[in-house]
Amino acid sequence: MFSALIENKNFIASMLDIIVKASGKRLNYIQRRRWEKRFNQVLLKGERRFTKTMRKYFRDMEQDVLSKINQKPPKSQKASFSYNDWLFSEEYWNEKLASEGGKFIKEMYSEMGREVFDDLKLMVGAEFITGAFNISEEAVLAFIDNYKFKFATSINATAAETLRGVMKEGMASGLGMEGISQKVREAFDGMTSFRSMLIARTEAIRASNAGQEEAYKQSGVVIAKEWLVAQDDRLCNRCAPMNGKILPLDDIFIDDDYEDIQYPPLHPNCRCCLIPVVNKKYLKAHKKGGPGSGNWNGPGDPRFNWVPSAEGEERKPRENMEIAQLFTERHSQMHHGGGVSDYTNSKHLETAIAQTLKEVQFQIKSTPNARDWYSKDIADSFDKLSKHFPELKEAGKQDFFATLLAVSSPNQDPKMNMRVACDAYKVYRETGLLPLKNPENGMNWSGTNSSPAFDMINKLIKINGGEQQMMYWLHQGHTGKEINEVRQSVNLKPSSNINKGGAYNGIAIFGPKVGQFHNNIMGKEGLTLDVWMTRAFHRQFGTLINSRGEIRGAPETIPERQAMTKWVNGVAKKSGMKAQEVQAIVWYYEQHLWKAAGSRKAVPYKYSEAVEVWERRNQ
Repeated sequence: MFSALIENKNFIASMLDIIVKASGKRLNYIQRRRWEKRFNQVLLKGERRFTKTMRKYFRDMEQDVLSKINQKPPKSQKASFSYNDWLFSEEYWNEKLASEGGKFIKEMYSEMGREVFDDLKLMVGAEFITGAFNISEEAVLAFIDNYKFKFATSINATAAETLRGVMKEGMASGLGMEGISQKVREAFDGMTSFRSMLIARTEAIRASNAGQEEAYKQSGVVIAKEWLVAQDDRLCNRCAPMNGKILPLDDIFIDDDYEDIQYPPLHPNCRCCLIPVVNKKYLKAHKKGGPGSGNWNGPGDPRFNWVPSAEGEERKPRENMEIAQLFTERHSQMHHGGGVSDYTNSKHLETAIAQTLKEVQFQIKSTPNARDWYSKDIADSFDKLSKHFPELKEAGKQDFFATLLAVSSPNQDPKMNMRVACDAYKVYRETGLLPLKNPENGMNWSGTNSSPAFDMINKLIKINGGEQQMMYWLHQGHTGKEINEVRQSVNLKPSSNINKGGAYNGIAIFGPKVGQFHNNIMGKEGLTLDVWMTRAFHRQFGTLINSRGEIRGAPETIPERQAMTKWVNGVAKKSGMKAQEVQAIVWYYEQHLWKAAGSRKAVPYKYSEAVEVWERRNQ
């Protein structure tokens, strides 16, 4: 009797519903729509990339088939009239698509996995989810290897069937090879346009949802998965009944003779996705300020001044502009409606120094290693990089790589920054030149600065007679006039941030932020007034949003840069620390503050973690 009940799916579903209600927390309506929106944002980027890949793949296939169609088939093929084998080798195209499509599948799987893993950190708190999404686990790699061949075989079986039909129809109609060639072109027109988009959408959904479920498992805080449909007038009859269905992780939604459905898509062009059911105990602990949370709602936590977090209130995701507006409003409230402060006013600057000092002291108390996390992280990064590039154990080569990392850092997060630097360095080792285009896709490097900066380094190496001589020039002192003359000699405008009569190291040729960041990487004194230092500074003055209605991301004037330097030095003097240590703590604090306020773009990433991401991508 009991075993019969267990086998009954309705009974299992009802028991699961009881378990979920007792220990799980489902997303509410707003959270579901936000999760879906974020899923689709990541999905769309990958879908576009893969559509281009599939179009090129079908064009290559078309050219290959047409080049053979006027050739005589081998005798063995004549005997059996297996023209599809002669024109189209499924084995060859399976291997090709498994390689090209497999790379995309891995990228989408890992990209969605990382995004979801970080979103769950934001939801429950980093104290409960440590590390980063790991795509190198044996089970994950086995899934990807198995799936890419399954995917390639399915796509090419359809292509072979299409060609087979075209050949049979053409031969039966007596069209001749020219007529058959035209029919082949028409068939490939459909593959290159509509079918490429259909495949890209379907496989992007599949890989993304698989990556989601793996992230749920790795997080350790998700107890079940829920099927979410796209709620609009395009919702189909097949997907509609799936909405809201909940199953344990790894379970099958539909047990089908053709294919088991563990996650969307349910059909080609499906738009459904998974959402998590999170264990309530982690959400409760996070709201109360659980282990490692820094006692969020307790007295003495300066974050509470900036981010309202009443007991029991869920912290909602926010766009960065919404957070900047929130911080501007909170600044005004803390200063009794006084509006913005003036960083050129010495009293206002002292107030900002005092407030930042409280934040720095709090961060040191709650995270003892905050003052040296950056220097340790850079050392760990070079240790990991040296396994791939052994010469990076040498100080001179580390210095050169640090230059690549620094010049490609503007407008890049650590993951993309490390990826660009590593990929460019890999080519440089082989050719002696930094590539001005991404060798993977032939387009400009990610980030606004990378391509022109690499071009400048190539020219400086040539002008100075080699890499070592260039690095020597970068560390030498020069006047602002000399640096701008060199910029002009390599077809760049003089820098407005460099005074003609000022004294600078040659590294300043790339701009003040880049030069200072390079020095930080190499453990030298100097401040990098980047996006997080700029946000931390302007938050204290209620000036996060500039006159153009944009969130400030870098100092725009020399007086502003000077005020920021005074601010950091003032905190350093009062805390008894070095300015560089204060900078590391402010970076750490500010990113976590924006993350706590609901920013999805402020999940702190270390460079050592960025190396791991690059390693996984290049496996």
